[in-house]
Amino acid sequence: MESMKILQIVGFKKSGKTSLIQRWIQECRKQEMEVAVVKHHGHSNGLSIPNDSTDSMKFFVSGAVSAIVADEETIQIHQRKRHWTLEHLIAVAKNSEPQILFIEGYKEADYPKVAIIKTDKDWDSLKQLSNIMLVLVHDNVSLQLPSCYSIHDISGLNNWLTNWIGGKTYEVI
Repeated sequence: MESMKILQIVGFKKSGKTSLIQRWIQECRKQEMEVAVVKHHGHSNGLSIPNDSTDSMKFFVSGAVSAIVADEETIQIHQRKRHWTLEHLIAVAKNSEPQILFIEGYKEADYPKVAIIKTDKDWDSLKQLSNIMLVLVHDNVSLQLPSCYSIHDISGLNNWLTNWIGGKTYEVI
């Protein structure tokens, strides 16, 4: 397998991270690339447990450290561990042999990043992050940066992604 490229998408709540990743997954799939996503659940209430009437969830709710169910094409894994590091999650994602891994969140990690800026205050908070390769701005934000696009420029964003996947290097902002 060729090496997996990793790209983080960072921004604050409701900035468009999930929507961008969904569009980019579709763009990668058009190019027949396999994609995985790791998402940080940044809410204090924890993850909700799916329907606990299924056998696998009964095992998990009963205390199993892992409950795994699989059919011919899909696997569902529920695991508990005190602290999942991003590196643990990347290792799990690698099992599906993707060419691209999008990471939503984990702002402090040191992978190439796309920062989504909804307000000027967002940029003030995010500009100190490492490895920002691309900045996407909402309509009310005006930044003069080397790699800065409107979040609505779908064609431009898809071209940027295709070039980045193809190995084009971008200046860190």
